[in-house]
Amino acid sequence: MYQLTVIHQKSKINPVWNPNASQYLFLTGKPYKPQRVGLLYKLYRRGLLDRCTYSLFMDPEMQKKSKVVVPDASDEQFSAFVQAHTTSPDDIVYFKQTGDMHYGGVPYDHTMYANSLFRVVSETSMDYDPPYITEKTWLTLLNRNPFIIAGDLNSCKYLQSRGIETFDKIFDIPTYDDIVENNSRLEHIIAHVEQWLNGNFNKTEVADMVEHNHIRFLELAVQEQQQLEQRINYSASEIDIRDILTKD
Repeated sequence: MYQLTVIHQKSKINPVWNPNASQYLFLTGKPYKPQRVGLLYKLYRRGLLDRCTYSLFMDPEMQKKSKVVVPDASDEQFSAFVQAHTTSPDDIVYFKQTGDMHYGGVPYDHTMYANSLFRVVSETSMDYDPPYITEKTWLTLLNRNPFIIAGDLNSCKYLQSRGIETFDKIFDIPTYDDIVENNSRLEHIIAHVEQWLNGNFNKTEVADMVEHNHIRFLELAVQEQQQLEQRINYSASEIDIRDILTKD
């Protein structure tokens, strides 16, 4: 993400968090997971999609897989929901391979972040240990958005260990990060969505956290790049030495 955005500038980067935005962002990617179409349906049932910029990609094969994670909807209800809510707010193009959809996160429309109060990040899994953090989270930090992570248990705790400020404890309600049961974790996530939309938070504090995370992302990315370059140079040196030692 650092190389594609900061170095090669394949997409613009949101320059500042918008504390007065009326919408929040929820990009679902591959839909057939509880933290994606399952959570989107829960938000719909709670009446929380009116202020949401969301994506939902679907074809007949994915719809069949997706219905499994929305057990509280009948086939007819789910079909109607999919028909009404399939959308791509930034017109991205994904490609299909081995019957699945793929999109690497870049390019994207940076104005989605500029117009969002916060982002619900639907990460890859809800069951990996340790948490699996992907471009979905990193792009959110880079583009200066507060976030709620719909992902693995203790994702916030993991990010905190990397120096990232998380937003799961800025409200006077229980955090979702340590809820073991997946459906219960999603319900707690929805409670955090509602609190964000109520606007009962310190905007200055959140702005400082967002900017800290943007800078910390850049620091981590540069560290990773330097470590990678050192390993490549070390490996190349090893190869040269072996080549010299094996010559007649």
